[in-house]
Amino acid sequence: MREGAPGPRVLCVDDEPELLKGLKLQLRKVARVELAERASAALSALDEDGPFDVVVSDMRMPEMDGAQFLSEVRTRWPMTERILLTGQADVESTAAAVNQGGIVRMLTKPCPKEVLVDAVLSAAETARLRRVEHELLEGTLRGALGILGQILGLVSPPALQRTSRIESIVRQLATALELEEPWRYQVAAALSQVGCVAVPIDILDRIALGKDLDETQRDAFERHPGIAFDLVTRIPRLEDVAEMIRDQLEATDVDPDADPSSWPPARTGAELIRIATALDRLLSRGDTAPVAIGRLRNRKEHPEALLDALEGIELADEDRTRICVAAGDLSAGMILDEDVRSRDGVIVAARGTEITAMIAHRLRNFAANTGLIEPIAVWVGATADDDED
Repeated sequence: MREGAPGPRVLCVDDEPELLKGLKLQLRKVARVELAERASAALSALDEDGPFDVVVSDMRMPEMDGAQFLSEVRTRWPMTERILLTGQADVESTAAAVNQGGIVRMLTKPCPKEVLVDAVLSAAETARLRRVEHELLEGTLRGALGILGQILGLVSPPALQRTSRIESIVRQLATALELEEPWRYQVAAALSQVGCVAVPIDILDRIALGKDLDETQRDAFERHPGIAFDLVTRIPRLEDVAEMIRDQLEATDVDPDADPSSWPPARTGAELIRIATALDRLLSRGDTAPVAIGRLRNRKEHPEALLDALEGIELADEDRTRICVAAGDLSAGMILDEDVRSRDGVIVAARGTEITAMIAHRLRNFAANTGLIEPIAVWVGATADDDED
């Protein structure tokens, strides 16, 4: 395994051992080549020993043909480029399957060495550029999410805390349901409450305390998904995410008996946020997780598959300790166990707020300039989704 010159990692797949050896001989000076004689063995190699830059597959193979195999590779490893080798007699029948598998290039056998090498190196460069672009987008997106979260935290720390809990639930649900590209759902959850920056503070405080809203307050609060949609839809490549956020309060219009992975991604994301928000609201009122999930089942407003998945997620961490600290000793990751008040009784930060670097800095400034009631009770050794208000 992994013999050959430094270079891109290439996986060659063919049910004829001699042809595999020939491919390795042709590519060994420009790439690190690994071999698999069956599609199942190749999928295992991708799973256990990936990532690979390029997969080169023969068309005619047992178990599944090359086009089907490369289609599976495209779905599970989208950063890996795909090349199909086919005989002259198979060219016409194979052409229709090329688009389905997202195949970068189709080469006919026998393939001259220079053509094969050029195709593999070109595909490897495409894979490299795609990874660079993905990493840049991911880093930029993570930074943007952090800034938006901090802004929301300044406007309403409880709203930021609620977002953190919703994000944790959605992330675990997406994993349990084995959804493709789970990052989309996590991003949607992380941005799901950002529209709350336009909601009056008194309404957000009532939500944080698990109190009911009157009709006027409810109308004002339920505008936040549309506000968030207008903000997020301006970010390139987050169109699906924006739709998930916009529709998070809408009743389901999917087949409740179908596998969630078969639903349109935008609808799936909206359903995940909707059930996570409903669960968090019940927890904030004091329900235990089993009681809250039972209430959701009785309402019959959520697909059974999502309710079943809720049973297996973690909603609390018992390995935490309650301590009292001065404002100057607050640090990121602590969770307030009581309202932080100024000396004249004004609530500066609500119970349940997770301390971030910005919130800690803000409270230290309050303590120095206006004065806070100290010490402050906090939980340590827990994550943001541990608190149940």
